[in-house]
Amino acid sequence: MSARHRRLFRECRRQTLGAVCEHLALGARVPVCGRIVEYNFSEPEIVPRNLRFFIPKRVRMQGLPVYDFYHRWLKGLARLAEWIKTGALKYKEDKVEGIENMSAVFLKLFQGKNFGKLLVKAGKDTTA
Repeated sequence: MSARHRRLFRECRRQTLGAVCEHLALGARVPVCGRIVEYNFSEPEIVPRNLRFFIPKRVRMQGLPVYDFYHRWLKGLARLAEWIKTGALKYKEDKVEGIENMSAVFLKLFQGKNFGKLLVKAGKDTTA
């Protein structure tokens, strides 16, 4: 892992955040979006762990609600599509077949057992 992480997207498991915080670069930014990772905690996490690295490294953590950027949605969507087309942005999808698996798939979200976008293929595409 690089010792110079400038940005970390804070919607990750506690272990991942803890490991990355030690390696944040001076002046790093950590946007916080969503809290699904915390849904199964038996006790609420009052303060995230490993904040001891934030002060000397001058790290900034800030909430990032998606609706603050709604006015830029179309421009952002076009930019992301271009990045995917050129290979500048790569993504992973966790695909599961069958609508009968929907409840198990939904639970994967809260258990942190999915990786990437979690999709359920309900049936065959009859539009083609």
